[in-house]
Amino acid sequence: MLVTKCLRIRIVVFLLLFTFFFISFFYILKSPTEVDHFHNSGVVVTNVGSAYLQITVYYECLCPDSRSFFVQQLLPSVEKVPNLLKIDYVPYGKAETEMNNDSYEFSCQHGPQECLGNKIHSCVIKRISNELTRTRVLTCMIGGKFNPEESGRKCSRDYNLDWNTISQCAEGKEGNELLKLNGDKTNALSPEVSFIPTILLNNERNNQAAILKDLWKQICLKFKQMSIISEQCTS
Repeated sequence: MLVTKCLRIRIVVFLLLFTFFFISFFYILKSPTEVDHFHNSGVVVTNVGSAYLQITVYYECLCPDSRSFFVQQLLPSVEKVPNLLKIDYVPYGKAETEMNNDSYEFSCQHGPQECLGNKIHSCVIKRISNELTRTRVLTCMIGGKFNPEESGRKCSRDYNLDWNTISQCAEGKEGNELLKLNGDKTNALSPEVSFIPTILLNNERNNQAAILKDLWKQICLKFKQMSIISEQCTS
């Protein structure tokens, strides 16, 4: 009886050890990229290697429709999943660029103030790498009074940015070069831009009316196509 009891104990211990090592071995071999987590707003993401949605925003800083899109659609969406979005901001819109004695001259839909504002936005975009902070600053500026310089100064103060550096950029050669590049990007669209803002999702220019009405819904639809799982989209 004693021998049988000892044998049973050994069998149970063996089974327990076997189960422990099997589970440990399974988790060691499991690929770390199979399932990863973005600890942001409860978002769970699969296929992390390509797990972000590219959004391109063609806009003008004094355009009322651009303003509404930033305030009502873009910023609330970015705040939900900032780590899952990569945004390319292109402030230019229906402006025009001409060369004059080796320098650029711009004509903007809402006048010279908008040209200056688009340059201010361009300089801010270049200097802020964090997606959420950049969107907040741009929304602050576009959502303020229709005075780009005043809004730029105030929002720079609110977000601890060096306004002097941004102002020097906007009023100098760098601001001209940045706005010229934005013009090149805008003019490269085919068909050419007809409404501002124009929004691309993963470089696709579909469903503009739906995007402007409910950007978040369209983001969630894209996430589904890309196999990105976000709890924000299911809540």
